[in-house]
Amino acid sequence: MVLSFITKQIAKDIACIVLIQTEGSDYDYERFIYLAVRGDKMKDFFGAHRQGNYRPKDYGIILKHGYGRPTRAIQKEMKDEYNFDHDSIMVNYTDVA
Repeated sequence: MVLSFITKQIAKDIACIVLIQTEGSDYDYERFIYLAVRGDKMKDFFGAHRQGNYRPKDYGIILKHGYGRPTRAIQKEMKDEYNFDHDSIMVNYTDVA
């Protein structure tokens, strides 16, 4: 796999890429954000995410975002560009904060 310049820059400083999806009646619409979380902000990010009121861009780089759910084309793009595996998404905040 040939990595783009931005992918190489991100890989230097990023601990992980997360998919954030809004759900429920707290939002007027569903949204998704792929966030490359900075390594030095990882613990703070998961704490803020657990509390629910935060700005993702304060914790890393927004790679892709949109309304609704990520389409299959977007999922493929994230897999091809960043090796993000949608089939292996795991959420466990208790070990992080």
